[in-house]
Amino acid sequence: MRRELAALFPDLGLGQANSVPEPVIGAVHLASGYFIAEALGCQILYHDAAPPDVIPMGLDYRQIENWKPPVLCDTKAMVDFEQVVTALKARFGCVTGDVNWSGVQNTALDLRGMSLFTDYYDRPDVIRRFLDGIAEFILSFVQFVKGETRTSSVSVNRSVIHVDPSVNLHSNCSVTMISADVYEEFLLPFDQRFAAELEPYGIHHCGRNADELAESYAKVEGLCFVDVGWGSDLARCRKALPNAFLNIRLSPARMATCSPDDIREDVRRLARDAGRLDLIGFCCVNLDDQVSDENVRALFAAVSEIRDEGYV
Repeated sequence: MRRELAALFPDLGLGQANSVPEPVIGAVHLASGYFIAEALGCQILYHDAAPPDVIPMGLDYRQIENWKPPVLCDTKAMVDFEQVVTALKARFGCVTGDVNWSGVQNTALDLRGMSLFTDYYDRPDVIRRFLDGIAEFILSFVQFVKGETRTSSVSVNRSVIHVDPSVNLHSNCSVTMISADVYEEFLLPFDQRFAAELEPYGIHHCGRNADELAESYAKVEGLCFVDVGWGSDLARCRKALPNAFLNIRLSPARMATCSPDDIREDVRRLARDAGRLDLIGFCCVNLDDQVSDENVRALFAAVSEIRDEGYV
């Protein structure tokens, strides 16, 4: 992948023309959160040409009532993973990269399914215990990975490399499916706890309504990095999070269908809305063969122009 990027875009500084094998322990070139679900017992479907699929376990309400997570090091997924780490260290002397640790609600959905959303109202105390067990399991995994590579979230979003590789980015993908009130009652305590135990701390919100949660996220002390999904109100996010780095996610659909001029205008508009140029970045995931090289270059050119001009 590194060689291919360097060949396609030699002038953009992407990839590595003379790349050699590296002891990377996770999918740091792809965002794919499945390991935690697998370790907790979900079936995973692996594919030759696509990211793995998680098959939800579908625990019923009786099963989650007294649910406790397994011991991480006793799970087959972790045993297999540790064997990979050991083999790579024996060959290279060290390991790099990390593994996407999904998120508390993301994982709860993998285990419980859509009934989780009614559980918030029907059995709140049970759900708090259930989520707490998931959070403990996730923390133990993150601490293991950081102990090996000193990073945890390159596999969540490679943008952290350019801001601070040590940022711990919690995936709140599915938070777009609940209200701010439900988030604050059930999930905010976990973001606050993670922020205290995993410094520096960031939140990955790839949904289109990060602005609706921004004031809630502002209650996470020490929050320094926020992924902001396409369609979110950047000005509202900046107002609520004046000192956080806002990683602005562009639309892969627009990257595939719009003109280079449209892409440049998207970048300029979003930069203007987000305000501080020293605290913003741009990224776009899931680009496929429908995206022209011209549009990729337009994105890089627009960011370069903004940086050079100091434009907001």
